[in-house]
Amino acid sequence: MSFEIISTAAGFIQFTDLGVGPVALDLGFFQIRWYSLGYLVGILLGYWMLLKLLARPGAPMSREQAD
Repeated sequence: MSFEIISTAAGFIQFTDLGVGPVALDLGFFQIRWYSLGYLVGILLGYWMLLKLLARPGAPMSREQAD
């Protein structure tokens, strides 16, 4: 039963239905895809969060060690 729900839902969710392609930026010789932008945003947010945690008193490591 759950397989039927998943297979039915998979038919409705498509990039073309949203008007969005898998490529975010096409420079001709180089393409940047949406999932790569997601990875970059995740890494940058994680680094920002690490710096915020290290700014607190009693942090287990220094910023030099984290860098």
